[in-house]
Amino acid sequence: MRKPLFILFAALLISDGSLRAKQKPNGTLSFSVIDNRKVIARGIDENLLLRAVKASSLKQADFGWDVEVVEKSSNESSFLNLLYHSPQWHGPHPSQVYAWHVGARLFRDERELEVRGHPYVVSIVLVNPVVEGEGLDRMFISGKIKVSWRRQVAGVTPPNKRLQRTRYERASLLSCLSEPLKRSVRLLRICRSCSRRCLV
Repeated sequence: MRKPLFILFAALLISDGSLRAKQKPNGTLSFSVIDNRKVIARGIDENLLLRAVKASSLKQADFGWDVEVVEKSSNESSFLNLLYHSPQWHGPHPSQVYAWHVGARLFRDERELEVRGHPYVVSIVLVNPVVEGEGLDRMFISGKIKVSWRRQVAGVTPPNKRLQRTRYERASLLSCLSEPLKRSVRLLRICRSCSRRCLV
């Protein structure tokens, strides 16, 4: 009687272990800001891929990195970054780790972003970043980027709560901004709500 129970228990443990291995609820990726690789990728689960894509400008090879979470089923030419809170997003974003962002203190060195439509949160941490140059011509000299992900317990937000999620995403994006930039955004918000034309 004990032997069949033991075999059943062992089979359950093996299947549970293989399921956890497929899901990879937590993981970490760490690399230098001046790493020469063009793309560094890790699988989050069977559907999602975390990618760090090297960004370069005409003048600087070590301009920065784009951190992306994409669906594995997408064509490489049509990868959609699920860390963007909106598919139509344009402009600087906390998932971008660019030297000029660091030099301008545009975002914090630690950022946390939800994966749109999936129950994951991605954390991006810059460790001792050193930049050189002026304005958009800044480049990285040294430092490290640590990217980690974890599975959320709550799961994906239902479509009927999209309005609440949009408000949360705006708050989440604001939380990634540096303090001076947050103050500017607050001043602009107050100015726009004012009935008079104001200079900020």
